[in-house]
Amino acid sequence: MAVWRLVGSTKECLLPMPHAAGRKVSVRLGYPSNGVCEWRWHEAAAQLSVSIPERYNARIFIIDHHDSQ
Repeated sequence: MAVWRLVGSTKECLLPMPHAAGRKVSVRLGYPSNGVCEWRWHEAAAQLSVSIPERYNARIFIIDHHDSQ
């Protein structure tokens, strides 16, 4: 998933992912691998929160679904 921050003062966004509800999910930063940002998967809400501190930056996340069957 690509996430970018262009202009504005908001550093954090909340990305709903209803297709991942009820599934185990792992999220890791794919590019740049050493990029400055914070992210958290909210399992109960099936949402990913991402905070990118600097404007005009983007990140690519790798999201894996692990079915529990």
